[in-house]
Amino acid sequence: MPMLPHVPIIPGETILSWTDRSAQAQAGHCLPELLRVVGFPQKDVEPVKDLAVLARLTDLFGGDQSVLEASAIFRHAGNMRRFRHEVFKPSMLWRRVTAFCPLCLLDDGSFRHSRVSWQFISTVCCDRHGIALTTTKAEIHFDALVPSVAFPDPAALQELCDAATPMTPGPLQRYVEDRLAGSTCEPLWPDGYRLDQVMGISRCLGNAMRDHETGDLGDACRIGFEALRRGEAGILKALDDILCQRGRNARVNTPTRALGRLYDAVRLNEDPRRQAGGQRPRSAETQGSRAPGTAGGRKPPCRPVDNLRALLRYAAFAATAGNRCFAL
Repeated sequence: MPMLPHVPIIPGETILSWTDRSAQAQAGHCLPELLRVVGFPQKDVEPVKDLAVLARLTDLFGGDQSVLEASAIFRHAGNMRRFRHEVFKPSMLWRRVTAFCPLCLLDDGSFRHSRVSWQFISTVCCDRHGIALTTTKAEIHFDALVPSVAFPDPAALQELCDAATPMTPGPLQRYVEDRLAGSTCEPLWPDGYRLDQVMGISRCLGNAMRDHETGDLGDACRIGFEALRRGEAGILKALDDILCQRGRNARVNTPTRALGRLYDAVRLNEDPRRQAGGQRPRSAETQGSRAPGTAGGRKPPCRPVDNLRALLRYAAFAATAGNRCFAL
């Protein structure tokens, strides 16, 4: 039997925000305290483990499960996350960080609630108020997503509003929001990739085009996504721009230094091993008569280099630098 009074979820509100408001209205406690009292594991709620957990929440707080499902971020196979029809890595979501728009919270009045879009790292500003989102760090990830624990008081919110930086949403933020809503304006080349892959490629391209790491995630992703959204032609142009910046003073761990000669070879349909000046590692495939299954000691045709590790090795690129740059 659900507790009373029933608190309806607000469209676009997170599950933790709704359960926190319900816990305060129905039991006079914040969500973490109430979950401890009823023996409900926090790890099952953030992210939502499965539909059975969502059904248990509706039994406790009330509500329509189908409506709640549209606002829930679920666990997915392979340590992935799922929101509606989109599956992505946890890296798409903030970790131990509370992101919010102070003007939105002031407008909420006594019904302050967190938005699902604020949980995605691609959302860097508020479309409604045209300001950058405020982010604060938390020691405990669960507490960072509970409004009654994480959000500042009204006086502090007003100060944050006065100090807010004007900002409008970039193309990547709008693209992710459209994908999550299931209504992209037009077919784009990145549509065939997961959202975390689109973010990663955009950030890598953007940083490389600037020829250095930038602390501004939004700026790097904006630059990279502008190239990515145009498909193969845009990516090739971006790579050409990266190669034009190449020089002796380039950082050792940038894609520019790592892939410069190799990219030139691929564009000319040449063997990248010849461009890199390296030797093919000895293996059972290339050792001639020593390799089992070869007739007359003849070497089988060389297999083309088909992975980034091999390309970096042939380019005499330090393994540690490659790991730092490409997260191998």
